[in-house]
Amino acid sequence: MSRQSVLTWRGRYEAEGVDGLVDQARTGRPARTEPWDIVAATWEEVVGEGAQERWTSRTLADRLGVSAATVSRAWRAHRIRPLPRGRFELRTSPAMEVGPVEVVGIAVGGGEGVMALRPRDVEELATGDGVADDQSDSVREAVLDLRDQLGAAMDAHVGPGVLDRFATAHGDLLLVATPGVLAPQAHRAADAEEWMAVATVLLGRHANDGGDLPAVDGLGSFVWTVRENSQGTYDPLRESGPACGQSSGANQVTMREVAAHAGVSIKTVSNVLTGAKRVGEQTRSRVEQAIEALGYQVNTAARHLRTGRRGSVVLAVPELRVSYYVELAEELIDAAAERGVSILVQTTRGRRDREVEIAAAARGLADGVIIAAQGMTRADLQDVRAGGPLVLIGEYVDGATVDHITISNEEASRTAMEHLLASGRRQIALLGVGTSHVSDARVRGCRAAADAAGVPIEPELLIPSRIWHRDAAEEAVSELIERGGEFDGLVCFNDDLAVGAVRALHTHGVRIPDDVAVVGFDNTKEAAYSTPSITSIAPDMAHIARRALEQIEARQQGQLGGPVQLTAPYTLAIRESAP
Repeated sequence: MSRQSVLTWRGRYEAEGVDGLVDQARTGRPARTEPWDIVAATWEEVVGEGAQERWTSRTLADRLGVSAATVSRAWRAHRIRPLPRGRFELRTSPAMEVGPVEVVGIAVGGGEGVMALRPRDVEELATGDGVADDQSDSVREAVLDLRDQLGAAMDAHVGPGVLDRFATAHGDLLLVATPGVLAPQAHRAADAEEWMAVATVLLGRHANDGGDLPAVDGLGSFVWTVRENSQGTYDPLRESGPACGQSSGANQVTMREVAAHAGVSIKTVSNVLTGAKRVGEQTRSRVEQAIEALGYQVNTAARHLRTGRRGSVVLAVPELRVSYYVELAEELIDAAAERGVSILVQTTRGRRDREVEIAAAARGLADGVIIAAQGMTRADLQDVRAGGPLVLIGEYVDGATVDHITISNEEASRTAMEHLLASGRRQIALLGVGTSHVSDARVRGCRAAADAAGVPIEPELLIPSRIWHRDAAEEAVSELIERGGEFDGLVCFNDDLAVGAVRALHTHGVRIPDDVAVVGFDNTKEAAYSTPSITSIAPDMAHIARRALEQIEARQQGQLGGPVQLTAPYTLAIRESAP
């Protein structure tokens, strides 16, 4: 009890005796008005002088018998600002001015949502008409597919332009979407919580104007996701308001219920689930038993909303025919799983347009992009990097100021060449010569080793290959043998080339390693299990995967300054083809 309270009660006792200590009737606060009632009242026009006048928090508070602060809180929670004649502005980006509306359709899924609506005029309200008959069928049929179009708009491969084309085809419709939906023409909410608040207002206005409330598949789980992660002191979704025809997800077990069942705090349950802090064995056991007894399941969408992360990273590689990219993807998937992150794999065919499209589309869908770029320019990478974390792996782009991870191709190829030279080889061919940065670096490394040993590399032993595939290698090596080329060693610039070269050597009766020793690059499983097994440069792919994800996470958290250039370690895996 405060000192002031003590003095107050003492004064009553001195003035009135024991009767003064009886709790006195107080005027108290006015009866609580639901925030939704305040929002609904905002739609009414101000009556009286100045018909253009809009509601202020004070004038509406006087009408409803509540405080101006209560009105302001309700407006803020529902993201609205009153305008004249019962209209209001929704705080989307860009802002949306709303009067009478018809909600044509809603779709939710994967923690994202989109609403299609159509402004209505006064004549429609007077007659009770909605969409004109000649437009009705086409609009309704399109909206039946809205959920599918939402799914497409969340897909980095399909998404760009899907909902834009929908909006263009139905020019009288407006779209309101969550941040992860690829729809540049849409009015965008800042997050899922804000989108739900905006959707609640629009559905309420729709119902107020005589419209039937649409049923929305998946809305229950979406609402629960938002409710569990609301950062505000007032959650409009918990208050009275329009309901949609769908189950609410009330049977879903929450972390709060697990905490109550185990007799611990919500934070302790979170620590057990995430491993963020050490929890005593007995406490951990109680929490795990409560999770099992209640059937609690981690809501990953909720976790991503709370942390501000999507929980996924896009990996863009030229193709999956090359073994290196397949094994790199597997390493990234394993490393990401340890962090509770998913890897979304996309192929670019090495085309600039595909690389730019995938990287740009990933902005709203993923926490970052890891890309093996072959066509992008320095300017492209700068533009993409501005949209979020990006890590370049493998081939470097001249002048690009982005995070980059690779092995030292020049040093690694020098190691391969030195190994062949040390075994007595003197006529060594290089397979995979081309115009890429990686090819150039590997040629330099081989030349450096050969120059140091005083051994020339003959021009006819620089074997070009536009693509680093097995069939291209088999063809190139066969051609070299058939035109009488003499060589006793072969450095292949990836393992797929090495496998194709071994095939060609076998076909032409060349013994490995007796006649020709072969060294590959990347240390793939195929190289290890071919006949003979292939000696290969072994980049630490687990290291590359781990550091790439660390870079994405550090960029998200704002922990890094300028671009970071990382060099991954490598070894030489010595096998039968070049012992």
